[in-house]
Amino acid sequence: PTLRTMTTRVTIGVKHGKETHDVDVDLDESGATFKARLFSLTNVPIERIKVTGLKGGRPLADDADMRAQGVEELARRGKKLLMLGSAATLAKPAEEVAFLEDLPEGERDAANAGEGYRPGLTNL
Repeated sequence: PTLRTMTTRVTIGVKHGKETHDVDVDLDESGATFKARLFSLTNVPIERIKVTGLKGGRPLADDADMRAQGVEELARRGKKLLMLGSAATLAKPAEEVAFLEDLPEGERDAANAGEGYRPGLTNL
């Protein structure tokens, strides 16, 4: 009888947009841990990550066992997983903020003369 050793780590390709990342996967880890590793590579928040291409055709659940999802077989066959999700982007402010120190000399004097820019408190 031959003794078959079980691998605990495999490397699998994960396609996200136009990029492909080679990710080391511990087959005993959960789906949430795998998503955290993808977050470190792509900056996509964990709650926005959806991984497809697994056994059964279902997306990866947070509590799923990576070995039970067939990741070992997919990696051996050279298949890639597909990651969906976009990184959170900050909305641009409606109006550009101008700091007094950044204004040219002529505009700086005009801004200082304005009513809204007087330093100190007004006595009543």
